[in-house]
Amino acid sequence: MDNSAYGDYQEVRFEEYEKICRRCGICCGSLNDPCVHLGREEESGKYYCRIYQNRFGIRETVGGRQFNCVAIRDNIKMGALQPQCAYTATTKKDFCDSGNISTEIF
Repeated sequence: MDNSAYGDYQEVRFEEYEKICRRCGICCGSLNDPCVHLGREEESGKYYCRIYQNRFGIRETVGGRQFNCVAIRDNIKMGALQPQCAYTATTKKDFCDSGNISTEIF
């Protein structure tokens, strides 16, 4: 499934993803050198992407390092998430078996 199709799929499953993600910002570098597009809500302290609908592709961190912003499914497959991330607490198999995320994204 390409990123465009994944975006469409994600819209349909938005509420399910919202229940999993704690908006910690870790996948966007909140612990070290964050993406320049990472924002933080004042009251809740939760993070968000200022360009969420157009986030995929080459981006830059506050420190000037370039990186490729990819779909969360790619980070799950690569095992690239930090232990604190809510998605890390659920393995790929758990995601697929529970029905939270379709196996199509893997």
